[in-house]
Amino acid sequence: MTKQQNTKRAKEFRWYLLLFIGILTSLGACLTCSPAPTHASSEGSLKWSFPAGAGDPAIATDGTIYIGAGGYYLYAVNPDGSEKWETKMTGWITTSPAVGPDGTIYVGSVDGKLNAINPNGVPKWSYDAVGGINKALAIDSKGTVYIAGTRNLVAVNPDGTHKWSSNIICESSPAVGSEGTIYVASYNEGLIAFNPNGSRKWYVDGLGTLQQASLAIGADGTVYLGARSDHNLYAIRPNGTKKWSFRTGEIGTSPVIASDGTIYVGSWSGDYKLYAIRPDGTEKWSIEPVCWLASSPTIGSDGTIYVGGNNHRLYAFNPEGTERWSFQTGCMVFSSPAIGTDGTIYIAPNDGNLYAINSSSKGLASSPWPMFCHDVKHTGAARVITKPGMPRAVEAKAGNAQATVSFKAPVSNGGSAVTWYRVTSNPSGISKAGTTSSITVKGLINGTTYTFTVKAKNVAGKGPASLPSNAVTPHP
Repeated sequence: MTKQQNTKRAKEFRWYLLLFIGILTSLGACLTCSPAPTHASSEGSLKWSFPAGAGDPAIATDGTIYIGAGGYYLYAVNPDGSEKWETKMTGWITTSPAVGPDGTIYVGSVDGKLNAINPNGVPKWSYDAVGGINKALAIDSKGTVYIAGTRNLVAVNPDGTHKWSSNIICESSPAVGSEGTIYVASYNEGLIAFNPNGSRKWYVDGLGTLQQASLAIGADGTVYLGARSDHNLYAIRPNGTKKWSFRTGEIGTSPVIASDGTIYVGSWSGDYKLYAIRPDGTEKWSIEPVCWLASSPTIGSDGTIYVGGNNHRLYAFNPEGTERWSFQTGCMVFSSPAIGTDGTIYIAPNDGNLYAINSSSKGLASSPWPMFCHDVKHTGAARVITKPGMPRAVEAKAGNAQATVSFKAPVSNGGSAVTWYRVTSNPSGISKAGTTSSITVKGLINGTTYTFTVKAKNVAGKGPASLPSNAVTPHP
């Protein structure tokens, strides 16, 4: 056995030992601790629960919830908590479900099979990946499924035929950029970028041990990933050069990205913190909850951050880092939350139940990468984000040396939430920014006639100026 293999095995043993200790610590409480019994409609309250194993739930377009990791059965659950169907796999399910463009559900199993299931629960086909599948899948816009196996990165066509493969030891789930580039972390070669045809684009090493890493992709194509060995979050440019690194605790979950570009990531050991990091790599804030944050965070449409802990709780944090509420489950919450369009949060912790919990978030944040595997379908694929369109129906009302400008949001936000609007006067170019309509521009000269234009900005940049408003003349 080589020195490199010995080093890898030692690090793997340390990780599994920490996990085993955490499970033993929580086992007694898992057997005796009960989830919150309430069925009220207030945020943080239980809506329903369904016995379906542990893992990361996925949600289809029609609201069906899929769950199955940790057993032989893939379950489809209706939004009201009733069972839709269950289908037995040939092996123990080892990945979270992923939903393709046509509604096909994909799961990997311990026997090395990629299983494709029709939306009605009938098996469609299976593909032998040759080796274990223990990482989440990724699906691009054309339906190609990417498997990060223990021996290869494999691309499978939507009909179950082989597309291409690359012989690498995958240490992360794959992620697909908006232009089609596939990214995966390897033990030997660091972060590797592949072209859609399977050829290598670039790789970057010197990132520490990327064991159990997960990736997130920003609006500008920056790839974010955490290294377990050197306790850093790395930002890598789309050309493969290092942008920055940020010191954290040991990262074992996926970073996520808010609509303003803030990166949230939790550490498993070292400091047990939840970090909010600005796009330039500086710290915005960090908090130290009373537990080890066991799941990847998820960002809701209202900016709330949801994350699971090893103390059996799902936490909701406000965007500024204060705790909003927490929900008690029956065991450790490794499950990364998924949020339905009606605000229901779904988690499946280690007590074997799928929980539906009320929240104030009406779906996911409109951001570059708001949750583990990017979206509730677990595609692991970034969408194209462009600058927002022009604001509409701009109307000005004059006051004393000022004017109040109202407007409607652009028809298109470019695929990411608008973070602010800027109103500019003509003449003089006096401007004022704000987050909503209306905005008051001060410092105008009474007796001078002005018109105003408005621009919207999202993570991709500022969009075009609106058509000019009506002309107004400030007066005392």
